[in-house]
Amino acid sequence: MLLKGPMPPLFLGATAIGLVLACSTSQSTSRTLESTSDGQATDSGIDDGSDDGGPGRRNVRDLPRAVLPGTGSDAGCETPRPPLSACDWALQSDAVVLGEITSLTFADGPYVYANSTLPSGRVESCNGLDQGGDPPVILTLSAHEFLSGSDAPELTIRIGKAHSDLWNPSPNADSASDGVVWVGDSMPEAPLAVGSVAIFSFTKHSDSGAVSMLGVHPVALGQDWTVEFPLGPCESGPVVPSGTSYEAFAEMLSNCTPSELSASVHAARQDQAPQWVDAGYCAVPDSATGCQIGSDCDSGVCNDGKCAEP
Repeated sequence: MLLKGPMPPLFLGATAIGLVLACSTSQSTSRTLESTSDGQATDSGIDDGSDDGGPGRRNVRDLPRAVLPGTGSDAGCETPRPPLSACDWALQSDAVVLGEITSLTFADGPYVYANSTLPSGRVESCNGLDQGGDPPVILTLSAHEFLSGSDAPELTIRIGKAHSDLWNPSPNADSASDGVVWVGDSMPEAPLAVGSVAIFSFTKHSDSGAVSMLGVHPVALGQDWTVEFPLGPCESGPVVPSGTSYEAFAEMLSNCTPSELSASVHAARQDQAPQWVDAGYCAVPDSATGCQIGSDCDSGVCNDGKCAEP
């Protein structure tokens, strides 16, 4: 799969070492948010997989486990990175949550141009070049348990197109059905299905204010509620051994404190380009002689490389 932007930076130099993280000492919550039949969040106590018999309660272990897309590969990776420790992995982000997917859709911007001759940086619209453009993904979660950090019980996370393009298959907007179509290798089930649960890492981006994964992939839950880390591009191994139970992983994160490494990685992820944070791509016309942006046209409108009539 061809990438449309550079790989996200993961490590900075000494200037980033010692940076104070936005999320101070991580504390795993020992209580779980479960939804009632009227959609309100309730504090139901420790989620040990048992059913307390309350009316309308849904136990998180009764929900399907999310099928995650593959993480692709990076042909430009020369030196594999050693895996982070569980705490450094968690504290590279503001929070880690066991979340139920309630929506997977697309945002109308922001965008970036995938061509160095066009305007650089974040733009709110494609100025007529949105034919075949790729919008960013919006993932909405209902939080069941925060393993580190904390936030609201309902979360809206933006996923930059460069990040979602690493997934195989990757989600694309289907203009015909106004829904999601997964492009790439086929899978037995659609990835990231609404109503399923997985572990998600997210951070509030300091420049844009967007809540984003900033390039960190979600983590799957195995059949026996084991934690199954994806092996991403340039990574040499999982954060925790395969088969580690969810309870053991939660315990690992319960007393984490920031380290020099987690501070460095946290800073590096904050410094990523918009397409890794919350932006999609504007399509670029094939013809080099056609218009590129609206200002190239007397009418002010450029559609698919051709000026609209004034």
